[in-house]
Amino acid sequence: MKVPDEIECAALDAFPDPVVLLDGSGVVTWVNRAAALHPCGGCAIGISSKHLGQALPEVCRETQPWNAELAEQLQAAVGRILDGSSPGRNIDYKCPEQGDDAWFSLVLRPVNGRRGGLVMIHRNVTEQRRALREFAALEAECRLLEENMTDVICRHAMDGTYTYVSSACFPLFGYSPSELVGRKPHDFVHADDIEGLVARHQEYAANPELLRFRSSFRFRRKDGRYVWVETGFNFLRNPDTGTPESIVSVTRDYSEQRMTQAVVRRLATVVEQAAESIVITDKAGIIEYVNPYFTTVTGYQVEEVLGRTTNLLKSGFQEPGFYKRLWSTITAGNVFEGTFVNRRKDGTLFHEQATVFPIKNDDGEIVHFAAVKRDVSAQVQAERALRESEERYALATRGAADGIWDWNLSANKVFLAPRWREMLGYGAEDLGDSPEEWLTLLHADDRAQFEENVRRHAEGGPEHFECEYCIRHRDGTYRWMLCRGLAVRGADGRAYRLVGSQTDVTARNLAEEKILHNAFYDALTGLPNRALLLDRMDICIRRASRRSEARFAAIAVDLDKFKHINESFGHLRGDELLKQFAARIQGLSRPTDTLARTGEDEFVLLLDDFTDEHYVVRVAERVRAATEEAFEVAGASVYLTVSVGIAIGPGEYHRPEDLLRDAVTALFQAKSAGRDRIVVFDEAMHQRVVTRLEIESALHGATLRNEMVMHYQPIYALDTGAIVAVEALARWNHPQRGMLSPSEFIPVAEDTGLILSLGNWILRESCAQEARWRGAFGGQSIVKVNINLSARQLASPYIVDQMRAALEDTGADPANVRLEITESAFLENFDHAVSVARQLRALGVELAFDDFGTGYSSLNYLMQLPVQHLKLDKSFTQHIGRNLRDSLIVDALIVLANSLGITVTAEGVEREEQREWLRQHGCHFAQGFLFSQVVEPGRVEAMIRRELR
Repeated sequence: MKVPDEIECAALDAFPDPVVLLDGSGVVTWVNRAAALHPCGGCAIGISSKHLGQALPEVCRETQPWNAELAEQLQAAVGRILDGSSPGRNIDYKCPEQGDDAWFSLVLRPVNGRRGGLVMIHRNVTEQRRALREFAALEAECRLLEENMTDVICRHAMDGTYTYVSSACFPLFGYSPSELVGRKPHDFVHADDIEGLVARHQEYAANPELLRFRSSFRFRRKDGRYVWVETGFNFLRNPDTGTPESIVSVTRDYSEQRMTQAVVRRLATVVEQAAESIVITDKAGIIEYVNPYFTTVTGYQVEEVLGRTTNLLKSGFQEPGFYKRLWSTITAGNVFEGTFVNRRKDGTLFHEQATVFPIKNDDGEIVHFAAVKRDVSAQVQAERALRESEERYALATRGAADGIWDWNLSANKVFLAPRWREMLGYGAEDLGDSPEEWLTLLHADDRAQFEENVRRHAEGGPEHFECEYCIRHRDGTYRWMLCRGLAVRGADGRAYRLVGSQTDVTARNLAEEKILHNAFYDALTGLPNRALLLDRMDICIRRASRRSEARFAAIAVDLDKFKHINESFGHLRGDELLKQFAARIQGLSRPTDTLARTGEDEFVLLLDDFTDEHYVVRVAERVRAATEEAFEVAGASVYLTVSVGIAIGPGEYHRPEDLLRDAVTALFQAKSAGRDRIVVFDEAMHQRVVTRLEIESALHGATLRNEMVMHYQPIYALDTGAIVAVEALARWNHPQRGMLSPSEFIPVAEDTGLILSLGNWILRESCAQEARWRGAFGGQSIVKVNINLSARQLASPYIVDQMRAALEDTGADPANVRLEITESAFLENFDHAVSVARQLRALGVELAFDDFGTGYSSLNYLMQLPVQHLKLDKSFTQHIGRNLRDSLIVDALIVLANSLGITVTAEGVEREEQREWLRQHGCHFAQGFLFSQVVEPGRVEAMIRRELR
């Protein structure tokens, strides 16, 4: 790449961010003024004009020994851009030297096509990242606010029809959201109030400049009573035409405010002439009154603030937690006093000393808040000036503890204060006033740089002089010093004096070295951590890209059931066991291998430079064998097993994260298969993981997109052959994969917790279907609907309320609803499960013990649980009549259930001989492909109608 011409240089020098140009070989050819003026911090990798002609790798090693990972990323990115395999790259990194939250971005782009060179721009993106975090937090707060608001939020069509109603409508109106959707407010508004409401609606709808209006009126509750409400209507208009397309309204109970507003107005007349700002709000902080002096102080007219919150005065400069303390104090009924930093209408800041107190009704309830505020801006400004003066004095005093120096450039003599000399062990007579006596103490590697920085600053370079160097103590050791200074210039701008200080930063530098070590090594075992492991994996991958015969492998190891050790012996003993285990495994590895600790009880052994892939498995076997000998913990012998996952390269690995991911995937496969085994990763395993992640991602919002449908499998009475019940089974109409059975997505929903929302949808849809069937057959209770309840749902504190709401909202008959709960779900927390089961039973629904026979099948469970029905797992029923053992077990279970008055359904019945055997042995019901497949609701209804003919 050619060096930019004069015009280009001027343009790039005007650019506020550091700019570096590299030629097609990765050599630095030019830096702009922003980079050249700040060689220590202006450019992320420290490139300045002194590096012109040097290759980027050489510069990285010289300037960035503390950030090897960033240097490696830069080198890899430059290589890929220059060879044409990458169109460019942005590298974001965190820079602790610039602050705990300082982030920078390196923008790398090619110039003039492949091998034409590239340009690198360094930008500070700290504020961008902070803004994104603040926006995400604000968005989350908005969602939480809507979910917890007591006000009723509605969306209307332009004719007023409700299209959405929030759940807060029930406490206020007594209606559920579904009872209001599809109807109009006119159906509920008092006849005397409708005309005025309609008139305002028409006025605002016809005027594109009017977006919102507020109105109060009487609304008829479900119990027939009228309640005064206040509603704000917002028109959502087409941005191009201004035509209103829908309306959003927010409604709140206005009864109490209406009664108290008269009192508030009378009180307002008392304070109209007060020389202090007085504000009265409702309980939510909505301004109901301000006195004239408020207008004088803030610049807001009365009509501009009524109906708004006091947030309009917020400046954003209040200390953290201030408003939380305010609200916690006044809502507790106490008086709050404090100084507010507010903003006037014209944008200027001012300070107010305020007393905020609650106003209570005769019952002691808080109904309003009042604030009496006095403008103390002048006083605060005076106090701040005094404080800043005191701080400057304190800083100057503290600075004198450093070594002060004064260099007379004209006379070439230097004054070294006593403290400067003491820091290096010298007395007043040990050093003269020649600058050379100072400079000879500097380490040989640092003197040239120090002298260059002094020269550049004196000649008008950086505004402030700063340099860090090693200097020899009188005892012969070297100390790290940070030297700062400032030039004193004459009328001609030439420096004639340098004044500054020297600070001992030896301890800080040693601490930074320790921090750097801690960043890459595990504190407990001393082993490399995940960050260092990934770096060494990256080295292996890059070496393999240059040498076709190179091999590497990652062996991921997890201690099986390690949490039981912590629970039994405590975490301190558990840590001791981890150190013993790490020592054993480290003894099995070669010096070229890396053993890292990546989790509490997870380790990864990185093998490098081998030729026989069977060697990897042999090493893994030795790792397993290393646990055969007992570990000594607290005087006890403890035996452990390990699960091992292996990923072998090079394969298609280009990133260390992919190698580690595949090793961990194989490890999880080993644990899922029963633990204490070794699994080698293959592509099919990866595809299963990817498929599962795709299902998990698509499952979010599947019910909202109407992709879930309910199918049902009939259950038949063995004595009459009639349909008596159906089992509700969800199907997912996946937009790409078509109709999916529960086995393909229910396990994912269970693992991720999505089963809670999906299960609630299944409850409501199944109950609604029961009500629809009952309506289709003239109100007759034809069939029961069996609904599966997962272990997570049973453990949820909301399941009883969700079941109650599903019954009430859909009109389902509880006697026709039967919840199927597996034995394992009860065992996770038996006492809690029994309590929940009894509450569900109290709602009138039946309970069934599902998949009975696959677990403990305890008689004690059957006696304690309020179940009315038992379902035999198909793993038992499929062999009855052919296998004597299974037949005897099923017969015993049927006898057991009948003796307890519990009905029995056999699942998985597929042969005629199974049905006959079950009928003869007292089984009541059966389901399976012999009778019917899983069918749509319409098919169930048709089958029942055929039976009734």
